[in-house]
Amino acid sequence: MFTNPDGNPYHPNVFTSRFQDLIAAGLPPVRLHDLRHGAASLANTKPPRPPPASYLPPPAQPARK
Repeated sequence: MFTNPDGNPYHPNVFTSRFQDLIAAGLPPVRLHDLRHGAASLANTKPPRPPPASYLPPPAQPARK
């Protein structure tokens, strides 16, 4: 979810209107929904990032004698 500077959510028509402005300015005619799937496909082509250190188990304790 995206929010306005005042913290309220944008109305979905804001994105549709801005996207139509880009199409009128020369963006190739594609559907907004297609861009969403394209972004997901690109995200899946990158190797996964390692988890943050906070998610890793603690180091093993040395064996006691």
